Amino acid sequence: MPGMLQFLCGTYILLGLTWFQVFKGPPLYAAGIETTVFGIHWLAMGLSRIRGGSIVPNGYMCIPFFLVSLLGLIVFFNAGDMPVALLFVGLMTVYFCEFFYCFDFMMPLSRKALGIAHIVTGLLLMYLTYGIVLNLALGWHIDI
Repeated sequence: MPGMLQFLCGTYILLGLTWFQVFKGPPLYAAGIETTVFGIHWLAMGLSRIRGGSIVPNGYMCIPFFLVSLLGLIVFFNAGDMPVALLFVGLMTVYFCEFFYCFDFMMPLSRKALGIAHIVTGLLLMYLTYGIVLNLALGWHIDI
């Protein structure tokens, strides 16, 4: 489900930027592409795990998704959006740790590092989510 929702959100952003031109701002192209790419990745991981597949191929996919996260960091850092840039630092950390976890390197340290990376990145994502929703829905002014 998370992968499908990310894919739909990324597609929505890209369609709004290109076909309907209701969104403006070059960093949104990165947001649309990155969200779509991560959504497809989550769908593939979910299908593999449902079928009882090995996590080793995901270890290999950590390399390109680390690079995709780096791309997001570069775009949003240069756009001056530090909270989103930090989110991509978190994603880079997750993929870095997951690489070692998938290949059973440095166990149990890699498992603990991956868990911490997931928790910290998830908390940052929730902070951004709450900030956006409360700012837009209630007119609050939470710095994000």
